[in-house]
Amino acid sequence: MKKKIISVFIALFMAACLAAGCDNGKPVRDPSDPGNNEQDNGDFTVTLMLDGSPYVPSGKITATWDDGMSRPVTADFGSDGVARASGLDGDYTVRVNGLPSEFTFDPNNTVATNYQRKITLDIYRVVVLPEFKAPEYGSVLFGAVELKMADPDIGAAYRITLKSPLETYYCLFEPPYAGMYCVRSLVDITQNAINPKYRICSGTRYGARYEGAVLDGGGASSTYTVNFNYETGFNYDELSGILLFGVMAETRTLEFPLTLDILVKRTGDYVRQDIMSNVVVPTEFENVSNDAESINSFKQKQDAFMRGTENRRRQVMFHESGLLNGDMVAFNEETGYYHVYDKDTQTYGPVVWAKIAQSCGVIDDPFNSIEYHGNKALTIDDNYDKFYKKTPPKYGSDKEPHYLNYKVFIEGYAGIASHEGSFPGISEQYSAFAGTLGYAEMCNGDGVYPVNKELQRFLQGYATNARLFMDGNGWAETSSKRLKSAEEDQWLFACGYYVM
Repeated sequence: MKKKIISVFIALFMAACLAAGCDNGKPVRDPSDPGNNEQDNGDFTVTLMLDGSPYVPSGKITATWDDGMSRPVTADFGSDGVARASGLDGDYTVRVNGLPSEFTFDPNNTVATNYQRKITLDIYRVVVLPEFKAPEYGSVLFGAVELKMADPDIGAAYRITLKSPLETYYCLFEPPYAGMYCVRSLVDITQNAINPKYRICSGTRYGARYEGAVLDGGGASSTYTVNFNYETGFNYDELSGILLFGVMAETRTLEFPLTLDILVKRTGDYVRQDIMSNVVVPTEFENVSNDAESINSFKQKQDAFMRGTENRRRQVMFHESGLLNGDMVAFNEETGYYHVYDKDTQTYGPVVWAKIAQSCGVIDDPFNSIEYHGNKALTIDDNYDKFYKKTPPKYGSDKEPHYLNYKVFIEGYAGIASHEGSFPGISEQYSAFAGTLGYAEMCNGDGVYPVNKELQRFLQGYATNARLFMDGNGWAETSSKRLKSAEEDQWLFACGYYVM
C-alpha cells in the first residue's frame, strides 16, 4: 500500500514538473524568450524593422548602446539583420549609425534595459518633400504640401528643407480612418544643434488656413534641442477633415538651409467624447400635420407667399453683389418673416428666403446633405459673444460654448432616416424625433423657404461657426465669391428673394 502511494506521488510530481517546464529541477525557458540567458548569454540585441518586417542591411550599419555615463558600446548588424552586444548592464539609449540617407529613424526614443534586452527599432524610408513655395492668393491647398503614406499604422517619415528661421513649411495630411495621429520631429538631441517647432493650424483642403499657437516641446529634449510631438484624434465622422500644420526651426551651430525629418503616424484608436448639445426642433411646423396632403398644402401656401401676387420667378441672391448688406432687409412683425426693406419709404418688399435644399452657391452642399461627408457641420456653437461681442439669445454674456444640434431642424426625421442604408443606426439614434418635420422637406421646388427668426438664428450661427468671414481670411472672403459682410449680416450668405 505504501509503495502504491509513493508511486502515485512520484508520478504526480513528475507531471507537475513537466507542466511547469522543469528540467532536473531547473526552469526550462522558451528559446524565443528575450530573458533566455542560456540561449543568448544575456546579449542585448537590436533588430531593424522596415514597413513592419525585419530589415537586413546591405552595407555596414552599426548599433550603439549609450547609458550616458560609460563609453558607448557598438556592434555591427549581421547577415541576419541583428546587432548583438554582451556584458551590458543598465538602461541604454539605442541608436543606429551608417544608415543610408534614404532612411531615417527616431534617434531619441528607443531604450534597452535589463528587462527588455531584445528590442526592435523602426526605420523609415524618407520622403524628401519639395522646396516650399509661398502660395499665390486663392491657390489650391494654400501652398501646403500634401503628405501621402501607404499604411498610417506604420507611419511615414518626411524630410523638410528650411531656407531660413523665418520660413514655415506647411503640410497637410488627410487621415484615411479614425484614430489618434502624431506629428513628431526626429532631431537628435545629442547633437543639440537644431530646435524644431510646430505651428498648429486649422482649415479645409481648399479653404483658408488659420494659424494657431506654436508648439515648442512635447518630445525628446536636451538643453537646446526640444523636439515637438503633436497628437490629435479623428473620430469616424471627421474623416473629411485634414491635419494641417507648419514646421519651423532654429539653430545655434548650423547654417541655413538646413534639413530635418518628421514622422507622421497613427498611434492608436480614438473615440470622441462628444460635447452635450441640445437638439433643436423647429417651431415653424408645429401646426402642420405630418401627412402628404397637409404638407403639400402648406408648401404651396408658402411658395405663393414668397412669389407674391406678381408670381415672381427670377431668383436674386444677396451674395451676387459681392456685399451682404443688412440694410436691405428687415423683420416684418405682421408676417413673421424677413423682407427686402426700403428705408427711405419704410416699406416692405419681397420675402427673404434661404436656400436649404439646394446649394446656395457660397458653400457647395445643400444644408440637408452637408453632414454626409462625415462631419458635424449642423452642430453649432450658438454663443455669438465668443466670436464677435454679441449676446446670444437666452444665454447671457458668458463665453462658454453652447452647442445646438440643428440636424432635425434642417433635415426632419424622414430626411435623416432616408440615410439609414449608408449610415446604419442613424434612424434609431434620432428615433425620439420621429414625425418631426424639418425645413428641407418644406422647401419649394427651388429648395428655398422664407426666413423667420429661428431660421435666421441658424444661418447666422452657421456662418459664424464655419468661419465664413474671418477678418478677410474666411472661406466666403477668399473663395471665388470674394464676399464682404458686416458681422451681424453674415446670415444673408444663403439668402435671396424673387423678382419679376
